[in-house]
Amino acid sequence: MSHAVVAPAPKGYLGAAEILGKSKSNSYESGKSAVRGITKKHLTFQNLQEHLDRLLAEENGSEDSQDQLTEGRLGPSTVVLDHTSGFEGLLLVDDDLLRRGGGDVAPDGSELVLLVLFPEDLHLLQCQLRGEGHLQEEGQKELGEDGLGLLQDQRQLEYLRQSFLKCSCVCLFPRKHLTFQNLQEHLDRLLAEENGSEDSQDQLTEGRLGPSTVVLDHTSGFEGLLLVDDDLLRVIGHSNFGSIRATMCVYKGKWIYEVLISSQGLMQIGWCTLNCRFNQEEGVGDTPDSYAYDGNRVRKWNVTTTNYGKSWAAGDIVSCLIDLEEGTIAFCLNGISLGTAFDNITRGAGMAYFPAISLSFKESVAFNFGSRPLRYPVEGYRPLQDPPVADLVKARKLLGFLKNVIHIGIDVTEGKLVEKDASTWQLQGEPTVLITLAHIFNYFSPLMCKVYLVEDVLMTFLLSILERGGAVEAHPLIQQLLDLMWLLMEEYEVHECLKQLLMSLLRAYRFSPIIPDLGLQIHYLRLTIAVLKHEKSRKYLLSNVLFDVLRSVVFFYIKSPLRVEEAGLQELIPTTWWPNRFTKEGKESKEVKEESAEERLRRRAYERGCQRLKKCIEGL
Repeated sequence: MSHAVVAPAPKGYLGAAEILGKSKSNSYESGKSAVRGITKKHLTFQNLQEHLDRLLAEENGSEDSQDQLTEGRLGPSTVVLDHTSGFEGLLLVDDDLLRRGGGDVAPDGSELVLLVLFPEDLHLLQCQLRGEGHLQEEGQKELGEDGLGLLQDQRQLEYLRQSFLKCSCVCLFPRKHLTFQNLQEHLDRLLAEENGSEDSQDQLTEGRLGPSTVVLDHTSGFEGLLLVDDDLLRVIGHSNFGSIRATMCVYKGKWIYEVLISSQGLMQIGWCTLNCRFNQEEGVGDTPDSYAYDGNRVRKWNVTTTNYGKSWAAGDIVSCLIDLEEGTIAFCLNGISLGTAFDNITRGAGMAYFPAISLSFKESVAFNFGSRPLRYPVEGYRPLQDPPVADLVKARKLLGFLKNVIHIGIDVTEGKLVEKDASTWQLQGEPTVLITLAHIFNYFSPLMCKVYLVEDVLMTFLLSILERGGAVEAHPLIQQLLDLMWLLMEEYEVHECLKQLLMSLLRAYRFSPIIPDLGLQIHYLRLTIAVLKHEKSRKYLLSNVLFDVLRSVVFFYIKSPLRVEEAGLQELIPTTWWPNRFTKEGKESKEVKEESAEERLRRRAYERGCQRLKKCIEGL
């Protein structure tokens, strides 16, 4: 049997009972529970653990009484905002699920705060700007009684009607007032109307075979060594004469696709069948049932070759058309028809034609089968890839709603609606406007991640703002719209949208025809400058797009026109004139002769042309 050795405490040390009972203010013994715990047993270090367990166990009983207090409520013990299903509209909730994350700042420097309120209707999003100068107390009283500046009752109904019912049928809500509570339902109904077009769109695919998204067939439909871009639309020749076809073929109807010429060397562009076999010497147009246009040698090819078309240059766009009803193939250069190249092409059972190209070493092109709007559409011909019709209609309709909001102003002093000049619109703190825009961008933002919609809807709208002329700084609406995008769109959505916008501007700049005043190139450059003047957009683009994805140096390059008449120089200077006379040997003649009437007319026409050219250059 072991014995416990009890040693006296060293001098100056206190026992457990002395320590625990020394002061009632900080001891374990203070309180009735502590006194009861040591009534029959001395408190020592040996039983201290047991004593603490007993003390703490006594408090657990309070949880039972606490549970009785939860009667009348349902939910977890930790209460946060329901970010999974208990919300409506577009909300930004912080990681702690209790507040809006900071960091977004209004144009005037004041911080933007989004609040979720839970009155009778849990779906109401309230927005307010915390700062000076936006929501005066008098303005709040005029605008409504909720203290947050929302237009109430009849004025709110009128505002929403002007914003959303201008572009839709008023009878959608014949018995129900349009409010923020039912605005999402209203938008769902408006946008759902366009879904019916998708069914009819599917019926129009007759006459072609292949996936809905058309790209270059980099798995089996090629010959030679080629470098294909990540999007499977751009190709660079890396062997003597490589060939590649698309993943889609057509056997009925009238079809078109475009090729963006990035280099002006040896290439043969056109159509081929699945039975065509190519090698390093023979490509598209060199075999039966393959047809091609060669702008480098200005010829057409189908086993044999003859003169056809015009010479192409880097920056040109070739349109390839096939009519399987008439059995013809034609080509266009920068939207100008080159005439029918081939007729009586082979048709019938088992015959289907693929877009195809053969190109020599280091030559490069980019295809547009319909993933972006065609630059030069031809009436009656369909792109190989269908445009996103349903999304396109939705995006245009939502843009119409956005334009309505921009044109409607709220007079905070009188609480009424007024017509505003869109060019002077600013992102301010009217909660009614911000809530309305949040509803619109809830649907608009995901659509702006698609290249077709960015180019067809957003870029077209932004370019229209600059059509009034003047300096870029004279159009602050673009800066305001970019502020709005960064505020109401997810970060990844803004990034993708800006990336696609800059890529579309680059393509439009590079592949626009040359005219003397370079008006088209200047138009796209002005929008590029306007976007880059927005600080947050500029920082993202410089860090992630302009040097990593795009070669921004292309914006400083202008192609040289190979054809003088297409550059417009022949129209500016229709005649030539020499100030000096020369002999047959090419030496300057010193003999002075009187100027004839014909020479005078030529000289005057030449001088007028030089003046017109000088004005065009000064504009640059």
